Amino acid sequence: MLQGAVELAAERSDPALQPTIERARRLLNVPPEVTTDLAHWSKDPDLYLLTRREAYRLLDTLRNVLGNQIVDNFIDSCAANRQRWLQEQFEARVAKFTRN
Repeated sequence: MLQGAVELAAERSDPALQPTIERARRLLNVPPEVTTDLAHWSKDPDLYLLTRREAYRLLDTLRNVLGNQIVDNFIDSCAANRQRWLQEQFEARVAKFTRN
């Protein structure tokens, strides 16, 4: 959801949004103190909670500036496109499997 809001905010080219966009992009890159790869991550639950709260705070800021409905519609559209793509991939694999 945060990624979608960042993409939408970046399209606006509003200089006032740049600090929030930059903070969100840094967070979306997953800070190394949270994890460095899929096998190594922090065992500190407070770190995860702080990171999650920051993500929600940034998302809330972007939704307030851009408009809740605009952001929600954009995110819903992205999610629907992703779901369609996943379904197409699944169906292609099933078709390949059943042909063999």
